[in-house]
Amino acid sequence: MGTSNYSVAHNWAHQSGKCCSGSNFFYEGDTIYSYGHHFPVAKLVEVKGETIVLFNSDSYSIRTSKHQNYARRAASHLKRFTVPDVEASRPDSHEDNVGWLLEQSVSELQKAKRARKYTDKHLSCARGYYDEAEEYHRTFLPRRKWRHSFESVSEELLAKAERERKAREKAERKRRREAEEMAREYLKDWLTDPTMWTIWGSGMHLIPVEMRMGGRDWEGQDVKDMVVETSHGARVPLHDALYLYELCCKCRERGRGMDSFSRKVGSFAPSSIDGDGNATVGCHDIRFEAMERLYVELKGKGIVERVNEQLKVEAMPEGEDQ
Repeated sequence: MGTSNYSVAHNWAHQSGKCCSGSNFFYEGDTIYSYGHHFPVAKLVEVKGETIVLFNSDSYSIRTSKHQNYARRAASHLKRFTVPDVEASRPDSHEDNVGWLLEQSVSELQKAKRARKYTDKHLSCARGYYDEAEEYHRTFLPRRKWRHSFESVSEELLAKAERERKAREKAERKRRREAEEMAREYLKDWLTDPTMWTIWGSGMHLIPVEMRMGGRDWEGQDVKDMVVETSHGARVPLHDALYLYELCCKCRERGRGMDSFSRKVGSFAPSSIDGDGNATVGCHDIRFEAMERLYVELKGKGIVERVNEQLKVEAMPEGEDQ
């Protein structure tokens, strides 16, 4: 019979043998692992004759979480720290672990500032992480002076977190501006070249929706087969697009919007049209100017007239002379 994971954890915590393995859970010497050496669950460390446990702050899967619980219960009688680098193999590993604990403290303080309830819980967690960082420093870096206080750390790291947030937002605004500029350049070609595909990653979703006729050979197409494409990747029958444009014109003329519709536009249900003729269809916010630009283009090519003639023919009673 194999060794249970419960026994593996207890054998490790009490160092009953050099190694032992269970179900994807094993230890070798002072370190216990889940599934493989890539994930150390915890490590036993001797400091001035005292056995201390470093638990991995990360997790890997539901099964690994169970392995971690076994190890925690088995080592509940020992002093422990939860840190990202349990093996502490680098010269600055202990400093990094202290820094991580202080960052967790700040994260809980930020949650406390935003919280509508459980503020005291977040403050308690923040204090707990700070105390753990101070004790870790005292244990593993005894020759270095502890230069923090909970209050100073709170203010200093909260200020740092705020600076980093502003830097991220600035970088994101810059990235978005650059993506929009690239998308506008791409859009110029997309509007005139029907062979170009809509590429979502090109940033087209960041700029207002535009429309064009789909396909290359308009003259040879039956109007029933004609489609309109949007710069966000949707395709709808031309007659449905013209129906939407007509509704938008009416809303614009009377200066009053609408939010109830008797039919769809292709496969998409319109949500609303405002008093300026701008429409929301599915995830598309379509400006009236974009619809009007395409309408004028289609009218100039005689396509609108062809659609209207087709609709008249379809509306004639059966058997009537055409």
